[in-house]
Amino acid sequence: TGRTLNAADALLFPLFIFYTTYFKRLRKDLWKDRPKLQAWWLTMTADETAKEIIRDTHGVISARVGSQ
Repeated sequence: TGRTLNAADALLFPLFIFYTTYFKRLRKDLWKDRPKLQAWWLTMTADETAKEIIRDTHGVISARVGSQ
């Protein structure tokens, strides 16, 4: 990201919510050797709307995984 969030950030953000959940289950570090990507994630997750999207998405993922 630059100084403001843009369409590319919004497009990639949900995908990275899934990635962070998946990597956590695998006990892998998604951010290892990726400091710029980690900085982007920290910037994105500081946004209040993004926090709501994370909560909602984690709820859906948990419901789907729990029902299998």
